[in-house]
Amino acid sequence: MTPDIEQLRHRSALINQGVKFAAILRRFELVGLWNHLVEHNTFTEMCNVAHLRAMVVRACDIIAHDNPTPNMIWCKDLIVACMYHDVGHGGAASPDHENIERAIAAMEDGIEQCGIKLTGVGCDSAEEIIRVTEFPFVREPVTPAQRIIRDADIMMILEPYGVPSIMQNLRLELSEAQDTEIARAEMHQGQLAFMMNIKMYTDYGKELMDKHRFLIPYMLEAYINQDGEDFPDPVSIRSTF
Repeated sequence: MTPDIEQLRHRSALINQGVKFAAILRRFELVGLWNHLVEHNTFTEMCNVAHLRAMVVRACDIIAHDNPTPNMIWCKDLIVACMYHDVGHGGAASPDHENIERAIAAMEDGIEQCGIKLTGVGCDSAEEIIRVTEFPFVREPVTPAQRIIRDADIMMILEPYGVPSIMQNLRLELSEAQDTEIARAEMHQGQLAFMMNIKMYTDYGKELMDKHRFLIPYMLEAYINQDGEDFPDPVSIRSTF
């Protein structure tokens, strides 16, 4: 069956992101660590390999746009934090402070097994960068690296098919955690206000959100009205490099 134009645009976006991601891994010598991450850890519908991979690319896009500081010795720590921040996530039923500790433990094991050397210190260590992603948000990002990971995490909703994919995966997790079927309309009511009022911390994140915000209600409406349960992933989750 010949794909329609929207499917082709989606595939093109995935190819572009995949090329960027592979280049980032090679640049920071993290190919082995990424493969170890994928092979030795578990993921959920919501917090999957697709999200981690996209986070890395978004973080580098923010750096390229904002050029936050002339001496960014924390870049590798930031990339590793993006890779691991949701690893071992327990789903909607798991308190996020526990998810954060599992992610940090998995990261520490991975960098030890793969012999990775990180240079970030204090608030710019990979561990502290990960901690700012705890949700509901309990930490205000105070360094460039922390602001970048917070925005890169949120920017998932701006990916092609990001909103419907996130809404569907979150609905499945919540339904399982609460042992009851949650309707799409309920998800719409709960998420619209959150998405419309998200605070961004980087110049790139603010500009993107300002230009996309008016689309969010339409994206949510399209999710409610789409037939079936098959929603494309916002990025390909199958490939390792």
